[in-house]
Amino acid sequence: MSFNMDQYKQLFIEEAKEHIDNLTRGLLIVEKDPGNIDAINVLFRSAHTLKGSSAMMGFKDIAELTHKMEDVLDGIRKSGRVSSELVNILLECVDALTCRLDKLQNGIDEEIDIASLMEKLNMFQVIEDAKPQERIEDKKDAGNDSRESEGQIYQVDVKLSSDCIFRALRACMIIDRLSEKGEVLKTFPSKEDIERDNVGHEIRILIRSNVGDIDLRKCVESICEVESVSIMQVRNAEEFTNHGRACEQREDSYKPMFDTRISQTVRIHFKHLDKLMNLVGELVINKIALLQAISSSNQEYLKRVAGSIDRLVTELQDLVTRIRMVPVSQIFDRFPRLVRDLSLKKNKKVELLMEGREIEVDRTVLDEIGEPLVHLIRNCIDHGIEPPEERIKYGKNPVGLIRLVARREGDHVLIEVEDDGAGIDPEKIKRTA
Repeated sequence: MSFNMDQYKQLFIEEAKEHIDNLTRGLLIVEKDPGNIDAINVLFRSAHTLKGSSAMMGFKDIAELTHKMEDVLDGIRKSGRVSSELVNILLECVDALTCRLDKLQNGIDEEIDIASLMEKLNMFQVIEDAKPQERIEDKKDAGNDSRESEGQIYQVDVKLSSDCIFRALRACMIIDRLSEKGEVLKTFPSKEDIERDNVGHEIRILIRSNVGDIDLRKCVESICEVESVSIMQVRNAEEFTNHGRACEQREDSYKPMFDTRISQTVRIHFKHLDKLMNLVGELVINKIALLQAISSSNQEYLKRVAGSIDRLVTELQDLVTRIRMVPVSQIFDRFPRLVRDLSLKKNKKVELLMEGREIEVDRTVLDEIGEPLVHLIRNCIDHGIEPPEERIKYGKNPVGLIRLVARREGDHVLIEVEDDGAGIDPEKIKRTA
């Protein structure tokens, strides 16, 4: 089964960047708190999902690197131990993935040189080499046992997770994987519907296979965003068809709810919002001209129409303004990594405290304040906060503190950057000058 992957590339990039952000935030949390199971699980799921989606899109370098990262993260999850050196290597992998995605965004499909990164990760992989081999041998044994039921027809029911975006791609991958285990006889939805992206969250496949249901289940469950798998033996295709009608009824029953959920989480390209704002501006100009014409004619009906237009324009302006608003967390969440890297470079210990991450500002404003905030935070670490030994000498906590605070005052949003360092020595500046 073939797909035009180009139509999914932008969606993949957006989803992948969200997982990259999760990896960055999670690694910084786990570095400070290796026992944080929730953070470790988020890390593992993000790496696992990114591995699966990149493999389906044909980006083998991303898939291989995230697969190795997943193995290392699984080792952290099992051992409960993580070093700053390992976090450095994982963040180096994250940086490489970010660069890869940025190039893809600009139309450049240039693979990462993952050899050195894989070698570094191999040094820290804590999963025993024997365990994967045991799993392979177990799988072979199960396959040998299942051959006793050669030619058996199975009905495989798969339910995708509710937040699965790449449903058609997931369906394609499930069918392709099962094709390696036997002959796929029928599918619901049909292969044609899947190719048209007409796929819900439930998929049903009829397969004739000489392997057992255990192997078939493992095959499907290895695909990310599969929520559940149910397998049963059937006598013939007619029995599958009857079950298929019941499945179709269930699909129809959840479509209205699914459509509602999509309408609440639509992603809007920023250029479309700009165009919408320009159209609103033109509508405002026309509204003013209409009001001026009415003032000289005194027609009651036109006044009512103008009043209605005035109300609609106001509501439209408010709506567009709200749509353009994004939380400052989108820029704030970049700074823990910046503070970590700069403090290591300067041999200082610095903690970043953020407040008001939920405060919303216009997206354009957020884009403009990013670089100034980076500059201010750099200055805090470079010139404001003293080295640990100097802070101890003056009775301070060896760990310096930077506070990044956003708060709303009336129609304005104030963002403050503050550190508890000694600051710049005026006498030193005079001597330098």
